[in-house]
Amino acid sequence: MVGAVHNTASLPAARLAGGPLAHVIDADDIAIRLIVQSHRQSGLSTVYTDLLDFEGHEFYIRPEPSLTGTTYARPWTPTTWASRSASGTPTARCR
Repeated sequence: MVGAVHNTASLPAARLAGGPLAHVIDADDIAIRLIVQSHRQSGLSTVYTDLLDFEGHEFYIRPEPSLTGTTYARPWTPTTWASRSASGTPTARCR
């Protein structure tokens, strides 16, 4: 499990609550580090923007009548969402 806190003082409590399998990060600390590094290295802010923004990765919801009455697991099977290329590896195309 991964979690983030926005108040550094809450970090120890969040780590204790999450237990040994949780990875809790201090969101403010990470944001500050990214800003500082962006100022120190020319062009790094462009890289961060490209990695962290959602441009081109939007979700558009649409009805899919063929899935009515099926389980939630069925639409995520590889045969539903991917086709095989000549090399045998799945491609990222929907049917």
